[in-house]
Amino acid sequence: MKLAFFDTNNDGHHWFYNSELMINLAKQQSLEIIYITREITKEQVLVLKRNDIEVIKLDEGNNSKLLTKNFFQQFRFLKDYHKAHNIVKKKKIDLFINLYFDRYIIQYFLINKKIKTINVLHWVPNNKIKIKILSYFNNKRDIFVVHTGDAKHKLNKINEKIEVTELSYPVKNHSGYNKLSTLSLGIDNLKGKSLLYFGGTRYDKGLDILLQALRLVESNINIFIVGKEDTFDKKFIENEILDIRPNIKVITKLDYIPEEEVLQYFDRTDGVILPYRAFFNGESGVLTDALQMGKPVIVPDIIHFPKIINQYKNGIIYKVENVEELAKAIDILATNYDQYYLNAKRASVEIINNRSSSNFAAKFYDIINLVK
Repeated sequence: MKLAFFDTNNDGHHWFYNSELMINLAKQQSLEIIYITREITKEQVLVLKRNDIEVIKLDEGNNSKLLTKNFFQQFRFLKDYHKAHNIVKKKKIDLFINLYFDRYIIQYFLINKKIKTINVLHWVPNNKIKIKILSYFNNKRDIFVVHTGDAKHKLNKINEKIEVTELSYPVKNHSGYNKLSTLSLGIDNLKGKSLLYFGGTRYDKGLDILLQALRLVESNINIFIVGKEDTFDKKFIENEILDIRPNIKVITKLDYIPEEEVLQYFDRTDGVILPYRAFFNGESGVLTDALQMGKPVIVPDIIHFPKIINQYKNGIIYKVENVEELAKAIDILATNYDQYYLNAKRASVEIINNRSSSNFAAKFYDIINLVK
C-alpha cells in the first residue's frame, strides 16, 4: 500500500510527530511511504531516507512579507495542497495523510479529489469560515484524527457525520539525551523552585497573564521563559518585570529551541506553567512534555486540562485568565511541591508506557487499515 504524508513544516513538534510516525510505520513491509513537504533540512531528509522514506520537496516559492497576511497565506496553502495532490496522482498513491489538516481545511474543500484521506486535526478551528466548511462535510470515505476527547466532542458537535478517531498525542523518547549544564541554563545558585514557560510568546499562550501574576506571587521562585519571540517581545517582557518583587527571578531565552534540546529545559526545571487564554483550543505539546518528564503543572480550567490534572493529581487548576488565581496557584505549588512532584512522577511512568511513539504508530496503522 502506497501512503503519502503531507506537511510543509518540520519545525519543533511537527518534526517529532511526523518523523516518529512515518519511521515507525515504515517498519511495516506492506507499506511504501513518501513524504511531501517544503521546509526541511538536509539532515532531516537523511533521517527519513535511512528509513526507506522517499522525500519530495515542494518549491520554496515566494517568501515575501505578503505571506504573513492571512489572504496570501491561504493562497500559498492552496498552491502547496494542489501540488501535493498532483504528486499523489502521478505516484498512484492509495492513501493521502494530511498531517496538519488545521492549515488546509479551506483548501481541502476547494480541490476536487478522489483519493482516500486521513486528516489529522491538532486544533478544532475557531475561524467561522472553517467551522462552516466542516459543517457541510459529507464524505464518509475519509477519517479525521484528533488527540483529545474534547476535540472529538467539538468536531462531532460541528458535524455529526464526520468520522472522528481519538488518538492520544505521542511522547518523546527521553532516555539518553544530553542534559544541559546548570551553567548553560542559568540555574546555578538560584533560590527556590524553577518554573518553566515554554514555547513561542504568542498571544493565545498568555505570557502577559503570567507576567502580571508574578507581581502577586509571594514565594521565592525562578521563572524561565524559553521560546521564540512572537506577540510579546523581549522589550515587552523586560518592561513587565521591572516592578516584580525581589523574591522572583526571571530568566529568558527568546530563541527557537531545536527539537533535540526541548526536553532538556523540562528536565532542568521543577515545574511547568501554562497561562493559556480561554480560546486556546487543541492539544498542548508543552503539557505532553511536562507529563512525560514527571513535572508538576499549573493549567487553566479549559478544554481537557482539568481532566488530566484530576486524573493524576499532578498539578493545580486555576480559573483561566485570572491573574490572582494564577499567582495563588504558583504559591501553592511552591509551598506543597513534594506532594505534586510524587504524583507527577507516577503519572510519567504510565504516560510513557501508554503513549510511546511505537504504540502511537501501531494505533495509527489500525486507522490506516480502516480506510484501505
